[in-house]
Amino acid sequence: MWREHSHIRRAYCLLSTAGLSAMLGDLLTLVAEGHLDPMLSRTLALGEVSAALGGLANRHTQGKLVHTFR
Repeated sequence: MWREHSHIRRAYCLLSTAGLSAMLGDLLTLVAEGHLDPMLSRTLALGEVSAALGGLANRHTQGKLVHTFR
């Protein structure tokens, strides 16, 4: 993937806050441009989190589960 996006390729120092911040910025740019799909399975309310974690533990979920704050 990094070869395809040479304009965002940088030398990251993963132990530094600046390196992690730059990497997160690049990842968010890729998502915004449609080059990276975070594979969300579904969003859920607080009452659904426990059952959703059980599904993750049993490997019944593909993608990410996201709790939404309302």
